[in-house]
Amino acid sequence: MRKSFLTKNQTAKARIMEFMVKKGKFIYNYGIVTEIYSPHFRKPRIYDADRTQINIPISAMESFGFTKEDVWISLEKKVIAPSLAKLYSSVVAEIKEEVAAFRV
Repeated sequence: MRKSFLTKNQTAKARIMEFMVKKGKFIYNYGIVTEIYSPHFRKPRIYDADRTQINIPISAMESFGFTKEDVWISLEKKVIAPSLAKLYSSVVAEIKEEVAAFRV
């Protein structure tokens, strides 16, 4: 990609977005979009706004025993009332620990 971006930088900023939709009673994984930005366009830095958009992938949540309904409710609460997200901080911390354990 360095060739395509015409840069010698070793890093680039990337964003992965996962879309989930609810139609009637059914919840679907609609799609995943990955964007990789040229360092000339976006510096490879993580800002506070980036951190607010971090969520655990749906497939990882399901592997920990959460249903799509559980994920939908947590996303709904986060979007509708971000202050409610604090109620889930212990659950998120536990999930992050389990995800980190898989990387070892």
